[in-house]
Amino acid sequence: MTRFLYFVFIFFIPFSVSLNQEGRFLQLLALGFDDVNGFFSDWNESNVAGGGETPCNWTGVTCSKPGTGFVTSVDLSNANIAGTFPVLLCRLTGIKFISLYNNSVNGTLPEELSTCRNLVGLNLAQNLLTGELPVTLSELPELKFLDLTGNNFSGDIPASFGKFETLEALSLVDNLIGGRIPAEIGNISTLKHLNLSYNPFSPAPIPPELGNLTNLQVLWLAGCNLLGPIPDSLSRLGKLVDLDLSMNKLTGSVPSSVTELVNIVQIELYNNSLTGELPEIGWSKMTSLRRIDISMNMLTGKVPGELCSLQLESLHLYENDLEGEIPEILSNSSNLYDLRLFGNRFSGGLPAGLGKKSPLTWVDVSNNLFSGGIPASLCDKGGLEELLMLHNSFSGEIPASFSTCKSLKRVRLGYNKLSGEIPVGFWGLPGVSLLELVGNSFTGVIGKTVAGAGNLSTLNIGNNMFSGEIPVEIGLLGSLVEFSGGNNRFSGELPRGIVDLEQLTKLDLHNNGFSGGIPGGIDCLKKLNELNLANNKFSGHIPDTIGELSVLNYLDLSGNQLSGKIPFGIQNLKLNQLNLSSNLLTGDIPPVYAKKSYIDSRGGPLLGPGVARATP
Repeated sequence: MTRFLYFVFIFFIPFSVSLNQEGRFLQLLALGFDDVNGFFSDWNESNVAGGGETPCNWTGVTCSKPGTGFVTSVDLSNANIAGTFPVLLCRLTGIKFISLYNNSVNGTLPEELSTCRNLVGLNLAQNLLTGELPVTLSELPELKFLDLTGNNFSGDIPASFGKFETLEALSLVDNLIGGRIPAEIGNISTLKHLNLSYNPFSPAPIPPELGNLTNLQVLWLAGCNLLGPIPDSLSRLGKLVDLDLSMNKLTGSVPSSVTELVNIVQIELYNNSLTGELPEIGWSKMTSLRRIDISMNMLTGKVPGELCSLQLESLHLYENDLEGEIPEILSNSSNLYDLRLFGNRFSGGLPAGLGKKSPLTWVDVSNNLFSGGIPASLCDKGGLEELLMLHNSFSGEIPASFSTCKSLKRVRLGYNKLSGEIPVGFWGLPGVSLLELVGNSFTGVIGKTVAGAGNLSTLNIGNNMFSGEIPVEIGLLGSLVEFSGGNNRFSGELPRGIVDLEQLTKLDLHNNGFSGGIPGGIDCLKKLNELNLANNKFSGHIPDTIGELSVLNYLDLSGNQLSGKIPFGIQNLKLNQLNLSSNLLTGDIPPVYAKKSYIDSRGGPLLGPGVARATP
């Protein structure tokens, strides 16, 4: 009987007798996880190495020697497993690297993790871990890389973290960590990367002790509820290449000590409450600086010439109170691809050679006081995708060279003092999805080349002096969603192809000289939400099928020469605005609109006096 029970016990043991102890530990680890994708399917005794003993062939397992030796790394990244952190990993005496990145590891992180004495790297980012950070983590004497990003850790950063002896990278991004950033962090002399961004820390200044981290290369403290001035002590971070203090409540000026960061490549200070002027001198020492973003602050004064003399790739100064001219030397940068200056009080002209040497991709100088012409060189490198220059006082014509800028996707030149005819090729740029020329003094016609603008979804050319007929090619723009051309000098009939624009939601051509009838087949515009053809010379009947535009809520046909009866089906529409006044309509008013409030109301839908005369 005893021998039988012994046999049964051996039969049900979950390990192969040939598997070594490390393999058995890993099998126990796998049993602790929900494994919906079968990540651990090859973690078994039939897939062993080293004479049939080691787990070195298993997925995610690395050993000290290829296929043999002891386990040094367990990488379960993106395995879609769920469960608590397996302290059993620390039983693997040679383990140096553990990654459970992007899984559903939950619960708290146990204090016993400190028993992984040889651990060099620990990546538990993008999981569901909760609770406080273990104070014992700093007891790991070999730990260099600790990434706990994207969990739900709470509480304070333990002061004991200042005792790390070899830590080079610490990332606690996007958790629920509170309290203050401990000054003790400044004691980790080996630290190269510190990323504490997007945690709900208590409002507090930047610890000046961070200036002691003289080996630091990356300092990211975005969205950390920081307040007060930027401490001068950060100027001691001579090896720093990336500084991000954005989305805080920092006040005071941008200190001149920032220009001591001679190896810096990127500075991000956007969305704070910084005031005063930018340092006038010192920028020329920062020869490595490529990207700077100080937007959404309250900066005043001018842009320093020294800053613009650098080989910048990206310059973001938008939404401040900066003024003066942009230094001409900015156009000497051969790297500049992103220039965003909108929402300031800049004046004068843009640098004449802007884009001649640099591969500009995005230019947004909207809402300033710029004047003069548009630099013809903006498209010289052929990479410009977005050009936004609305609400300035730019004058002159659109350069003919813009017709060759095939990479353009969005163009907003509205509300300036631009004039002349649009270059023919400009109408047909194949990549443009938004073309906004509203509020200028452009003349001429819409070119037939518009047929080539296959991606155009918004065409806003209202409040200009365009004339002639709308070309029939407009009907080929299958992606067109909005066509606004009111307050121009267009004439002739609407092309019948306009009813082929099945994606159209807005058609606004009021205050022009259009004549002829409203095209039949208008009911094909099933997505039309706004139709404004007021103050033209349209004649004939209102199409009966207009009542089939089920999503229409704005209809203005006033000030034309339309005759006949108001279509009865119009009462099926759910209109917020209706104006059919000043036409030659006769007959009965549809019952829904026969009420006095609809006939002459100014506060709601408007038919206006004399729209239709009810039959006696």
